[in-house]
Amino acid sequence: MEILLQLLVQALSLGSFYTLLSLGFALIFGVTHVFNLAHGEFIIISGYCAYYLIRQMGLSLPQVLPATIFISVLLAFCLNGLVRQERKSEELQSLIVTFGLSLVIQHLLMGIFSADYRIIFHKPRLYTLPLLSVTVTSLQLYLIVLSVATVTALYLLFRKTFLGKALRATIQDRYTAQLAGISIRQMRWLALLLGGVAIGIAGPLFAHVFYLHPSGGMEPTVIAMIITIFAGTGRIRGLIVGGWILGFLETTTAFLWGPEWCELALACVLLILLIWKPHGVLTPIRISR
Repeated sequence: MEILLQLLVQALSLGSFYTLLSLGFALIFGVTHVFNLAHGEFIIISGYCAYYLIRQMGLSLPQVLPATIFISVLLAFCLNGLVRQERKSEELQSLIVTFGLSLVIQHLLMGIFSADYRIIFHKPRLYTLPLLSVTVTSLQLYLIVLSVATVTALYLLFRKTFLGKALRATIQDRYTAQLAGISIRQMRWLALLLGGVAIGIAGPLFAHVFYLHPSGGMEPTVIAMIITIFAGTGRIRGLIVGGWILGFLETTTAFLWGPEWCELALACVLLILLIWKPHGVLTPIRISR
């Protein structure tokens, strides 16, 4: 029983982290229709920034967040400048451009930081839940709290503010939103801003959980794609549900068969979702008459 509870805590913290990884991808894709294959490389850049600020300047995790968020927002704005030229086939063009961009970033990171593996090591504090006899680390608490807080803030923005409702309308149907007087250009910049903020938060946490290396962006990109497809565009609550399910799947796979099977499990989930529910598992079925 204790082992099962410990696995649930691990799955919850890992799934919360995966939700943070996917937020930036989902927000940018939902409004701009840019399928960003360089999303993982943006996470890696943010992680490298946090690594050197913490190691060289002795800053703490909360202190590096403004710098990583600023850099990630700039990257998101630069992405918009690369893919906004061609309007007719934006999704296809974004695949080609961002794939090339990911390769360029990988080689630049290789030249700047070398191929050495780096991680932000810290001595975690251990907390024991007395009633359940489960041990929780400070990093796991960080992942859960930051994920829930970020998702809650975005959910309130989408539901309670005019900008959020306009952004949600743009995600659902940009042309109808434009007819209603919503500026698609402003919503595009807002989505890029929010997506950059989410990437800037996820990057330093990534450097605490996984090793940083120039070619390490593929895994966070695949994770973001899986959770976004599962939730459907514009469904913030679905992202955290998808993250927790994926975290539970990966934790269970690693426990039963070993961590070497986790990537295969992720690939199988992605293929199943693309074949079965390409528009999202949580997206309601629309009946056309």
